[in-house]
Amino acid sequence: MTSVTVHARIQVSAETLASVVRNAKKAAKERGGKADPAETLNDMITRFLDVKGFEAFVEEADNYGTETERS
Repeated sequence: MTSVTVHARIQVSAETLASVVRNAKKAAKERGGKADPAETLNDMITRFLDVKGFEAFVEEADNYGTETERS
């Protein structure tokens, strides 16, 4: 399957972002490298979308629209 890189804005809590930064730094330290929290977040979201079946989710017309519109 061919993939493309998409730049999108998402909302995450400050606590989530702090956790990503903290754990990215910890993992980098263990590997003897430098942390890149933004790339770590990118990788985590990409894996999450793959594991949680984003391909199937986007095929469902009912999943389109804003949260307000779906309520």
